[in-house]
Amino acid sequence: MQLWDIVSPADLTVYARAIPDEFPDSLNRFLPDRVIAGIKSRSARKTRRNVTAQYRAYNAATPIGIRPVSVSLTEVLLPPVGQKLALTEWERLNLALAESGGSALDAMVATIYDDVENSVRAVRNRAELARADYLVDGKFSLVAENGLTIECDWALAGTHKPTAAILWGGALAVPLSDEQAWVQIIKTDSGTAPVAAIMSSTVIGALLRNAEYRAAYWGGSAAIQPNLNRAQLTQVRIDNSLPPLVEYDHQLEVDGVNTRLIPTNKFILVTGSVGESQWGITAEGLDFATTSAVDFVLADAPGLVASAWKTPDPVTGWTKTNATFMPVAGDINGLLSATVL
Repeated sequence: MQLWDIVSPADLTVYARAIPDEFPDSLNRFLPDRVIAGIKSRSARKTRRNVTAQYRAYNAATPIGIRPVSVSLTEVLLPPVGQKLALTEWERLNLALAESGGSALDAMVATIYDDVENSVRAVRNRAELARADYLVDGKFSLVAENGLTIECDWALAGTHKPTAAILWGGALAVPLSDEQAWVQIIKTDSGTAPVAAIMSSTVIGALLRNAEYRAAYWGGSAAIQPNLNRAQLTQVRIDNSLPPLVEYDHQLEVDGVNTRLIPTNKFILVTGSVGESQWGITAEGLDFATTSAVDFVLADAPGLVASAWKTPDPVTGWTKTNATFMPVAGDINGLLSATVL
């Protein structure tokens, strides 16, 4: 039996979507959220070449050229993601007994909203993990996650997945030169410059101590110069027309294990069109939009959807928050993920 007479799914869904995203420095800065009216997404892959014209003999026909940019389309399905939480018979009785000033109904409604909020944060955390997965290697992969195994590979070129010839922790490392070469790869292949460099605090620490960076700031031999501070590191990057650095050390609990979203040894460059975080339609949202039981229209269907219901034996209340979601590539050539440590 539904609890729609207590809390409607429309109200719960409006509440769920209004919960602020409190994930610090979310990667949706670079993969912005977009709602689509469906579960199929089309991703365009651009290939850019520096073509040249050809000479011809007088009185001969002008040769046919090659377009410098070609586009291929990939269609992907956005998989469902979500969770449900139970308010058991025992928990409900204890909740009622604990109420001194309010009613048992008020306590149950408050618990429903609390559970929805917790589930919304869990879904958004999984979305952040998916974004990181895409930025690390240009793929979105699931391996036996609740029996689901998929891989959406946007074919990031090998030149966009380099390993530094001298890892940046070494005394002879040249990270400034490495990054300048990588920026040029992105400019050549995508036609735009990167807007950010995403890295761990460990990588930043290596740059602060690096001889090439120190020489660039202090001049002369780096052997007798002190390590840089963050402001000095930023100045070197500005002087060399490099994008702002973004420190990213976030971890989430995955199957009971604290897991880094982006590995410590990665250095990731992104352009402003590297991709999107796409939220599609759910079966629940479609149901709500096609019934007169709730105040919901078809335009409201895509995105997070929350609902509540109860089962009679044993008496159990349930809340569920669901979505269809995937990070989807824009211009994959605007991504470069390097191994540097």
